[in-house]
Amino acid sequence: MLKNIFSWFGVNWLSLVAIFAVFGALFNSEFPYAYFQIMNWIVVAAAILVALRVHNVAVMWLFISIAILFNPIAPIFLRADIWQIADVIVIFIFIISLFIKSEDK
Repeated sequence: MLKNIFSWFGVNWLSLVAIFAVFGALFNSEFPYAYFQIMNWIVVAAAILVALRVHNVAVMWLFISIAILFNPIAPIFLRADIWQIADVIVIFIFIISLFIKSEDK
């Protein structure tokens, strides 16, 4: 059982980091701009990894959309209240993604 937990954590660690990073940004807007840039890179990386390992094409496009929304290279500028709504939705999507089996299993 411990092996299964470590295996699950090995597959999902970046999604967990993304969840906590977005959660931190949601409740603390006083972070410096660099925090939000790092958070964007983490969310993009996690979204791409989840998109690469899912079986469903619709879910893959959902995570590609998240990567596009949070991309730090060509940022999308939205009002703070809209970003808060997007953050909550992304947190829930990443939490659900923790229960998706990877293709290699």
